[in-house]
Amino acid sequence: MIHSMLSGVEAKDAGAASGLVNVAHQTGASLGLAVLITVFEAANRSAVTSDTSMAHAISVSIGGSAIFLTASLVAVLIFLLPADRARRAVARLEADRSGGRC
Repeated sequence: MIHSMLSGVEAKDAGAASGLVNVAHQTGASLGLAVLITVFEAANRSAVTSDTSMAHAISVSIGGSAIFLTASLVAVLIFLLPADRARRAVARLEADRSGGRC
């Protein structure tokens, strides 16, 4: 994924783009963890914690993380793959054009 994000960046901007990608990863991980902790706490609201309520909260949190994973996969399939295919098609056209001149 990092390669696809940095593939269209010029060499002089590679450091800044890499830093931006790392910030996006860290922010996403922090927000994702915060949401999963919120889901866990919402599922574990009972006044008396027991093994059953803890198991239920963990189960709900794992279900929430599965939903996040599915949403991420859908986002990749919708947004990143078509853009990558279009970028490759343009690169092939440019290569064909430059190959015909020589």
